[in-house]
This record gives sequence, structure tokens and C-alpha cells, in this order.
Amino acid sequence: MEETIFFQSGGVTVTQSRYIVDNKTFAMRNISSVQVGVILAKRGFGFFLLVVGLILAVSSNDARTAGIVVLILGALFAFLPKDKFTVRISTNSGETDSLWSKDRQSIQRIVDALNEAMIHRG
Repeated sequence: MEETIFFQSGGVTVTQSRYIVDNKTFAMRNISSVQVGVILAKRGFGFFLLVVGLILAVSSNDARTAGIVVLILGALFAFLPKDKFTVRISTNSGETDSLWSKDRQSIQRIVDALNEAMIHRG
């Protein structure tokens, strides 16, 4: 019986019996569920800089320029980082994030392929 390939791109392959990510192979029979996971970007430092910049900008004329610069830096650190998305699989040994990307659509395609393979497997 020939293996059905549900997804193959880059270092990722999904068949009815295996899920291969780079050099790691998961047996589909051991995967009980799969979902898109989210790792939130760290933005705390940026918000801290926004508060400090705001305080400096309104405190005095001497600190206004420095406050504006710190506000701009804070905005960059707070709003430019992107969340990471993962292929989160549950196996008999626990939950693991097998692949990370900032592109949610590419992760969703892999999760969809894994779900199709699980349905095909029965």
C-alpha cells in the first residue's frame, strides 16, 4: 500500500502514517490531537519605554526631546514584534510544539493536513 501524502513543503511532510519535521518523525498513530498554538511576542519592555517616554515628554522642556525619542523606541518595541504560531501536537507522552513560524497560514495548512491524515487513518 502506497503512502498518501497530505502535505509536503520545506522540511515538513505529512502522510497517513508519519509526520516528519526536519529530522524528527512522529508516528500518526501516536498523535491524539493537533492544533495551532500561539506564543505571544514579548512587548513589556516596549510598554515600559512608552510610559517612561510619556513622563519625560510632559515633565519639562529639557526632557521633552528625550521623551519623544523614548516614546518612539517604546512604540517600536511594543508594536513591531510578531506572535509566533506553532503546530502543537498531543501524543501519549504529552504536548509538544513541533514547528514554529510567524506565518499563521502556513502553520494552519500543516495542522489541516495533520487533521486530514488523522481522519484518513480512522
